[in-house]
Amino acid sequence: MLDADDADEEVYSRIFSALRHGVRRRILRMLSKGKMTFTSMCDGLGITSSHLTYHLDALGELISKDDSGYALSVFGRAAVSMMSSVEDSPGPPPRLGADKWFKVLSAILMVVLIVVSGLYVDLSGRFREQEKRIEALTNEYEALIEKYNRLVGIPDLLNLTIKKPVTRYSSGLMIVSGYNLEYRYDKDDEYVWYEDSATAIYSPLDNLTLKMYLSLNAPNGVYLPLTIQRGNAFLNESGVLIYQHGNYTVWQSPVIWSANASEWRAYQAVLPSKGWYTLSLIGPIEKTSSGALSYRAGGFGGYELWETVEFFYASGDFRLLRDEEPVLFAVYTRWY
Repeated sequence: MLDADDADEEVYSRIFSALRHGVRRRILRMLSKGKMTFTSMCDGLGITSSHLTYHLDALGELISKDDSGYALSVFGRAAVSMMSSVEDSPGPPPRLGADKWFKVLSAILMVVLIVVSGLYVDLSGRFREQEKRIEALTNEYEALIEKYNRLVGIPDLLNLTIKKPVTRYSSGLMIVSGYNLEYRYDKDDEYVWYEDSATAIYSPLDNLTLKMYLSLNAPNGVYLPLTIQRGNAFLNESGVLIYQHGNYTVWQSPVIWSANASEWRAYQAVLPSKGWYTLSLIGPIEKTSSGALSYRAGGFGGYELWETVEFFYASGDFRLLRDEEPVLFAVYTRWY
């Protein structure tokens, strides 16, 4: 199939070929007076049928044919106008009459119209192709961005977990997409469960949202001191001195967010930059000069927990979110 440029070239070639050949000019003149049959054209031209067939084929788009005979097409009429303006002129252009000049201008405008139409069709086709190409590239780009967002930060997480893996008898790091913290106190069993009530997490990106879904089973007036500290509080990262007595000191990583949780609902906070944070259900984690950890599990809502509460249980599932979608992060486990 011809494209727009090739089709235009074909039409122009037909016109110029017709204007160069005497027999074809005669055919165009005869058809300019009205529709004619094949036989009447043979008789009028005085040529054989095979000769006429050859010239009719050469005229191509300049003529049209139906059951009643042959006629000029739009391009054929343009060719006749051009031919008349050139061959029928008795003298130089300035001596042409108004009708002749009109025919010349009409022919020129017709050719210009054909050229402009061809260019328009070509440009419209190319524009549609470019639109489709841009749409396809946009979809591909968005898919790549989505894949990148899912993978970004993973190299850092892998390096951390490779350097400090979790083992049976030692703390370490593991990559997760969600984690759970729990705290339990039962006065009858004289049992307090601290071991899974705090953890350090590594945020692989800036401005991630930490979202926790917390459930509580506790008496009225008792709350849970949720805290987020900057750095890994178990390793005294970003620690600030809060108490000193002789050689005994207590350090605490800065608290950047806290809430007195007393109901079953979702809590969330933004982690401003990538790096380590410590999330705790039992208040800020403190590190002593002896290497021990301490926390404020005894003071819940102004109560001394072990004296006033028979049973207390809290559980929180949390994730790190980016644009409401979960991302992978690392947790520091077995800190006790």
